[in-house]
Amino acid sequence: MTGVGIGLNGSKDQDKEWAVTNPKNQDIYVTWTQFDKYDSSEEGDSTVILFAKSDKRAKEFSVPVRISQIAGDCLDDDETTEGAVPAVGPNGEIYVAWAINENIYFDRSFDEGETWLDNDILAGTIAGGWAQEIPGINRCNGMPVVKVDLSGGAYHGRSICELVRSKEWLERYRYLDDLFR
Repeated sequence: MTGVGIGLNGSKDQDKEWAVTNPKNQDIYVTWTQFDKYDSSEEGDSTVILFAKSDKRAKEFSVPVRISQIAGDCLDDDETTEGAVPAVGPNGEIYVAWAINENIYFDRSFDEGETWLDNDILAGTIAGGWAQEIPGINRCNGMPVVKVDLSGGAYHGRSICELVRSKEWLERYRYLDDLFR
């Protein structure tokens, strides 16, 4: 059995890959964080969010493109650009949110990942940043999750960003679509 690689880039580290399929054509979209050098405190080393796609057969993926304008550090903490999760709308729109510092950023593509916004949109904040301290848990990442309503109901096609910090606590942000109105 053979597989296919996504994002191999020399000695750079690839982390927290998330995939979603387009309901219209079954294409696969993947987003993740690329570390120049994991756990490096060197000023020139950074993290960015990348995107790649493949058709439903997934025999090969496109060359990754950077979709985050703001780069983070490589220490895998609040100042690291991380946690990109994609979602797809009913017409193939791609929505992605991720965290850095105490902020959640958002980007979108309306042409199946060919073009993205020139500037990321600040979608919300995370009090204290994404690296959460919870007693009894060694590590807890509070990353955003994007969802799109594909139910066919009153909110069909609307996207929303959520941030889960524990089983008991869920913070919902405004509908991301409102950022474009």
